[in-house]
Amino acid sequence: MERADSLPVSAIVRRPVNIGVRLGRLLLPLYISAAVAGFFALTSDEFEHWFLIPLVLCGAVIGADAVDWLFGKADLFDPAGLLGVTGYYFLFVSPLMVVAWNHRLLYLPNQPDDYRSWLGGMAILNLAGLFVYRAVRRFVTRMPTPGKPAAPWLIDNQRFGIAVLLTLAVSIGLQTWVYVAYGGISGYIAAYMAWLAGEDSFKGTAWLFSISESFPILGMIGFAAALRKKRTPPGWILLGAAMTVFFALEMLFGGLRGSRGNTVWGLFWAAGVIHFCLRPLPRRILFVGLPFLIVFMYFYGFYKELGPNAVQALQGEEERTQLAEKTKRNSEMLLLSDFSRADVQSFLLFRLITTPENYSYALGQTYFGALALAIPSAVWPGRPPSKVKWTTEAEYGEGAYGAGPLISSRVYGLQGETMLNFGPWLVPLAFAPLGLAVGAVRRMTRRMIPSDSRWLLVPFCIVFCILILLNDSDVNLFYLLKTGALPALVVLVGSRKAK
Repeated sequence: MERADSLPVSAIVRRPVNIGVRLGRLLLPLYISAAVAGFFALTSDEFEHWFLIPLVLCGAVIGADAVDWLFGKADLFDPAGLLGVTGYYFLFVSPLMVVAWNHRLLYLPNQPDDYRSWLGGMAILNLAGLFVYRAVRRFVTRMPTPGKPAAPWLIDNQRFGIAVLLTLAVSIGLQTWVYVAYGGISGYIAAYMAWLAGEDSFKGTAWLFSISESFPILGMIGFAAALRKKRTPPGWILLGAAMTVFFALEMLFGGLRGSRGNTVWGLFWAAGVIHFCLRPLPRRILFVGLPFLIVFMYFYGFYKELGPNAVQALQGEEERTQLAEKTKRNSEMLLLSDFSRADVQSFLLFRLITTPENYSYALGQTYFGALALAIPSAVWPGRPPSKVKWTTEAEYGEGAYGAGPLISSRVYGLQGETMLNFGPWLVPLAFAPLGLAVGAVRRMTRRMIPSDSRWLLVPFCIVFCILILLNDSDVNLFYLLKTGALPALVVLVGSRKAK
């Protein structure tokens, strides 16, 4: 990785701006959010409610980063900008859609008759949390660097090549063994179908998949490191072909097991490697990438529920409608259950406030249970329960976990898991780790030279920042270990610190 002219290092962290420009950046998202809320208010009388006020303010605060990102004031892969866009939908748009569609959580009893007050309550907590997030992020990003700058990591061509080739050989060997053990690709898919029916077909294979399914990103890292040595950046046709091959590999290495996140976040990581190490991606790539991901998530949702029978969704609108009714995998489910946590978090707030006697707080046990998942059950047979115990009891009442077939599979996100452990009032403080993570990534990248080998891992770090907001601790820990551990080891082993 010798070229030093292709990476917009300074673009990761925004340059200082004057007060007038900064005020304009704060007012613009406020006007946009008020206009969006006004549009929804014109469509239904349901929006004549106080919950719009804190919701619009949330949109204004998180939208400041989204506006910077959309108008090119921040790098395409700036973690604050990407989190701003994600958070704008997550914290502002999706609650509006919950009301617009009169959305209800599936299969849950005792939901509030009117979600608006609870969406508004969450908006107040989120608004306070966003100020904590921005303060912590700003502090960490601008922390002074003691002493001289840290030495960069540089690729050691011999060690790096050996590490990549060795791990590629091991991962493809293990994936081949997996397919053979399950009777080929068709048998592998049949095992997934059995898993959908409740059979634990993949029990004890997490460690195996963490190695075998790393093949695509290891290949992309090796591809980028090899091309980085050339004087001229690769052409768009070659890069487009590389992303196409990467997507196909992601489907073969984990995608057929129903892992949408493995595929989507893998594509993000691969695109980030190209952006940071080979050629900066133009912002217009969003007009191709985002629609593709939405369509992929929609159709893959059918596969996640039906396996290969999901091919019926490609036969026409009538077949898709029938499948959507059967599986509940429609656009509402995609946008408000897969792409949002507004419904489940407002439901949880309602349950904790109105029926506190039916739930006992976890007091940090969901986080400890998540850490315990890293130890195989064969080594620790009596592992403490994960967050599923508390999500199940929050949804169905205290004592429901282990007392019958009812079990929760919902993801509650950063705020939701905080409420499961400590109640609603500590939700604003939960945004501090988010600010710490984003600030740390921005600070680290600000100090890295373009040829630093750690740029290969920066997209993974950015994804993890987004996942802190979207997911629960057990999901995030699993992603950290399964997806990031082996590539990070390759970069560590294959690099040397410059003197």
